[in-house]
Amino acid sequence: MIIFDVQLQEWVTKSAKNHEFVSSDKGIPASAYFLIGSFCSDGDIHVAYASKCPVHTSALEENAPEKAKMLEDEWMSDHAERLLRMLPGGIHVVGIAWFSDKKTFLERKPHIHKTLGRIQKMNNQITTANVDESISDNMITVFFETPSTTPVGAIIDVTNRGNDSAQKVQFQKLEWISLVTNASARIVHNVPIEPGRPTDFYSDLVVATKNFVNNLFQCEFTLLDGEIRDEKEPLIKDIKKNKKTTIEAQLFLNPLYNREPGAIDEIASNVHEVLFDIEVRAAVPIRSTVKDAIRAIKHHLVRNVFARVELHYESMEVVEEEKSSKTGITVHQLPRPATTVLYTHPAILINDFLFEADNVEDAQKNFDDMMDLQTSIEHVDEGWERALTPEEMEAVRTPIEDLHFVDYDGSNDSWCTTKHFSSLSP
Repeated sequence: MIIFDVQLQEWVTKSAKNHEFVSSDKGIPASAYFLIGSFCSDGDIHVAYASKCPVHTSALEENAPEKAKMLEDEWMSDHAERLLRMLPGGIHVVGIAWFSDKKTFLERKPHIHKTLGRIQKMNNQITTANVDESISDNMITVFFETPSTTPVGAIIDVTNRGNDSAQKVQFQKLEWISLVTNASARIVHNVPIEPGRPTDFYSDLVVATKNFVNNLFQCEFTLLDGEIRDEKEPLIKDIKKNKKTTIEAQLFLNPLYNREPGAIDEIASNVHEVLFDIEVRAAVPIRSTVKDAIRAIKHHLVRNVFARVELHYESMEVVEEEKSSKTGITVHQLPRPATTVLYTHPAILINDFLFEADNVEDAQKNFDDMMDLQTSIEHVDEGWERALTPEEMEAVRTPIEDLHFVDYDGSNDSWCTTKHFSSLSP
């Protein structure tokens, strides 16, 4: 079943009217919204919020061509990816709401399904690094044949040629609960250089963190409020008596994961040291199982790190720090978070990521542009982390203690030996 939060009834009415206006005034054939929510433990899909997919600015110009007014799958996918980066673990883009006449919907249906397939792949990539099981192979469409506000729901199996099946849509009061922890890690890994292939920052980071991410998802030990729980149990045993709004978690890694006995020295020419210390604020529906709650925490950690890596990699087309001539070390400082709560569901914390020159006003604008949150600046928190000082950056450029640089005859490259390890502090 598809369940919309009851507060979205007003949004449906408003969105249907808005589409009627842009359709008659600008000739826009359809309006699309990304549905933000959770894939629930019982198979239902809960929707907490809807974020409008903008049309291209050229579509609003006078005498705009019909093609410019269409929402193409690539355009929608790009905007969905930007949204995914902002969402906490346990919260996903679960589908698309579509407002138009029936003819337009049927014509655009293949493009909508293609978009959903892309969103599902992007979600798995950024949230699990494609090393854990798929978050969900099902996505949803909810069609509103304007001016009607009656929802027509469907479940789309994106792995099976986009086959869809009708699904009932209801409006109910929904509730999410926060899952909080802190995670810090130092990962050191040599990424072998393939002959003839230039090194790529993003691809190298994926390889460098692969063992860590695998270990994270495969380790079964997690404490919830200080207890080890059966993963099949409901997260909240008695919902009617529940007064909790937050559950504290402690994550663990297997210290012997994928490790040979003893330390092994290796010659390394492309060493990556990944350091982070971040706050985790995931959210799940209150009727979730322990298993899904733990997955949401791990999803948050991976998505939070990889969202920053993607943003930083995209920005490197403009600015990239030069390597130190002495050590060959390049330092990449990833963007820091700024957050605000989803005002209808305070357990859901939305993230934006700021570069060194950005400030809280930039985050406020991004929340408004991407999700129409219209949050006040007092409700935007950028105090989670800070940019490194010049002195700290210089300290980071100092070669890692574990690395022993040696001369390599016949090459100007720096070489070293390192012992591989990673750790996660609860």
